[in-house]
Amino acid sequence: MPQLLHYIKASRCWFRYTQLMLLFLFKLNAFAQMGPTGPNDTIPVLVYKINATDSFAFFYMNSIEVRGILTPEGKIAKKKLYLLRRYIENVYPLAIQATATLNQLNSELEVLNSRKEKRQLRKLTEVQLKDQFTKKIKNLCYAEGKVLCKLISRETKQSVYEIIKNYKNGINARVWQTVSFFFDGNLKAQYDPNGIDMEMEMIVREVARRYGRT
Repeated sequence: MPQLLHYIKASRCWFRYTQLMLLFLFKLNAFAQMGPTGPNDTIPVLVYKINATDSFAFFYMNSIEVRGILTPEGKIAKKKLYLLRRYIENVYPLAIQATATLNQLNSELEVLNSRKEKRQLRKLTEVQLKDQFTKKIKNLCYAEGKVLCKLISRETKQSVYEIIKNYKNGINARVWQTVSFFFDGNLKAQYDPNGIDMEMEMIVREVARRYGRT
């Protein structure tokens, strides 16, 4: 009986020794397959062969933070987007107020029959608009003025040219359209949320939610 126990213990020791040796040789073989590393190698990879043709690799990596590097063009685009957001935030309340005034004017014009009454109401509304917005608009930069025209077009579904023509007259509309060309503007431009104004639309929707609008 003691000899049997001794034999079992010896067998276990030999089995453990054999396991360790095989594991050691297995790892040596894996590292040997990695080959020499060059100056551009960054991650050593252990390769384990399953058979003559198949193998798999594994490695451990620490958590890393990936940051992009903006190109000069990207920096310019980022600055333009920042300025556009700031302009929209500044003039969006004015666009809402102007639209509300025009909507009220339309409602009141519908119940009037005589041209004289309608003309008087338009003049009265024009005075109110000037009182409300003249000082505010004078403080805007040119780029903010262009954004305001776009936002008014978005809210009213009309170009600024059409608004001037409908509520003032065609001569005034043409005069203001001519003046706008000297400043690279176009009062006839319609708001295009799915085209040229797509970036603006994304920002406007975000800003509009603050006012309970869409």
